Amino acid sequence: MEKLQVQLDKHKASVESQIATPLLVELDADTQDLRASGIESSSYTIGDYLPDAQLLNHLQEPVSLYKLIQGKPAIIKFYRGAWCPYCNLELQAYNQQLQQQPDIPLFAISPEKADQGIHIDNLGFTVLTDENNQFAEKLKLVFTLGENTSRIYEQFGIDLQKSQGNDENRLPIPATFVIDSSGKIVFAHVDADYTKRADIDEVFASYHQVDQD
Repeated sequence: MEKLQVQLDKHKASVESQIATPLLVELDADTQDLRASGIESSSYTIGDYLPDAQLLNHLQEPVSLYKLIQGKPAIIKFYRGAWCPYCNLELQAYNQQLQQQPDIPLFAISPEKADQGIHIDNLGFTVLTDENNQFAEKLKLVFTLGENTSRIYEQFGIDLQKSQGNDENRLPIPATFVIDSSGKIVFAHVDADYTKRADIDEVFASYHQVDQD
């Protein structure tokens, strides 16, 4: 199977071939500004303990993340929403892996309302809504979209107000964490560039390491 980042890079190249250069420059400028803000280094990382969170399940019922995890190692993913093709490619890749390893608990979290959520057949992981980015905010993953990106998203029909049910115009940085049975983070990938994601093989290797300890 083709590596996830290869798939993402191909999609990025396809998108860039269809978008005017000035727009690409503006998008890249916002990404660089976000990176320069220090958000990557200030967010939760290896050695930190993941706090519990009250999230919403697919029925929009409040659930405790820790109760779902049940004191076991787990993979925790933050993604932007079903409108994000990079997120969809990533989650599809994880879903394919989980078909072969169905016992691995993975929780995919976004600020997106359940009725706006992802649509993947034979879903092998749990999708949860982080209403108003409250949990991601605790982990210092949240940022407000830059003016350039916000305007361009509107041009392409991306409606965060509809997706999230608020007008805050904020998103979590896509992030992947592996936690051990105590909730300690043993693997972390946080990147201001939403087209870059963790290597799935490394994520699963980290999970299997703590699962065997």
